[in-house]
Amino acid sequence: MQSLNELQAALLTPHAPTEKWPQQTCSSGDIRIDKEGCWYYQDSEIKRQALCRLFASVLQYQDGVYTVTTPAEQCEVDVEDVPFIIVGWRVISSEQGNVIVCQDNLEREWPILGEFEIEIRLYQGQEVPYLKLSYGLAARVNRAVYYQWAESAEQDEKGLYLNSAGQSHYLT
Repeated sequence: MQSLNELQAALLTPHAPTEKWPQQTCSSGDIRIDKEGCWYYQDSEIKRQALCRLFASVLQYQDGVYTVTTPAEQCEVDVEDVPFIIVGWRVISSEQGNVIVCQDNLEREWPILGEFEIEIRLYQGQEVPYLKLSYGLAARVNRAVYYQWAESAEQDEKGLYLNSAGQSHYLT
């Protein structure tokens, strides 16, 4: 069995070292991400998932602005809600107990532990769980995953919660 650190290192897709690159701003932000997590360039959907994953590896959110940062420039990205959607999940055993691992719409995996925790936000007038990610990013949990979680969740006086890596993560 793996430790939590080993599990996290094995699952996470590395992010490019954007903090080390020059921050020259480009003239236009032609990249857009809609509320369903679909990526567009100049209003044409980017259908190659590998290209979306490449852009995601240099995406960050800071001071209310999403940017894609390359070694040459930094471009703003228009994001309707959040750039990623949690579309699946599974449970993995670790030395410290079971860990919930989420899969986003780009087929990347995120364990619910440490900095990657569930937070509740308003989305279209309803409270919805989001998974906090690195670089200020987040992923909204889709309805199907939420219902699956609700069926397997435990409840206490605070509400419904999932247990991942020995921590309680509330859904309400």
